[in-house]
Amino acid sequence: MSIVERLRRVWGLKPDPAPALGEVEPDDELELPEGLPEQIRTVEQAALAIYQRHGLPTAPVSYLRKGADMPWEPLPEKLTPPEKWALLNSAPRDASWRYGDRAVVGRHHEIAEVRNASTLLATCDSLRRRLEGHEPVSAQDISDAMLLGTAAGVLMTTAHTPLSEHVEPIHVPLTFIAVDDED
Repeated sequence: MSIVERLRRVWGLKPDPAPALGEVEPDDELELPEGLPEQIRTVEQAALAIYQRHGLPTAPVSYLRKGADMPWEPLPEKLTPPEKWALLNSAPRDASWRYGDRAVVGRHHEIAEVRNASTLLATCDSLRRRLEGHEPVSAQDISDAMLLGTAAGVLMTTAHTPLSEHVEPIHVPLTFIAVDDED
């Protein structure tokens, strides 16, 4: 028995009746905000421009890199799952081979601008898949949409300056200051 129930019993109060819930009918189709696909494409194109500027591949295919100092090579598009596994198993031990799609290519790059572009590409791909598949929206989708909204805002306000000067502030940490610390 909860403390609220005990206090109600002691004071002789009746419990609140449960609110009546009407039947909720799910929406047959999600109504997307106007211009959302264009915003996703705008952010994606800006991220791809960063990739291109740093010599990274931009085609929407899977890639292989046979060592940290080697270039990314596109994998054949028509590999079957068994062929992909055979390719994975053919990597020499401790050779540092890496596989991934174009968003993964820049994930561990030494330049922060490229890492940010990688995050934006992964976010664009994820949201596009979710929206095209008409799947239920998750908390991650909302977070992704906020990230893309921030990136789109940066792109719109910096249209005449190089994006590289403005990509860093996308992930700004929140800072909370106590009232007593305002000195």
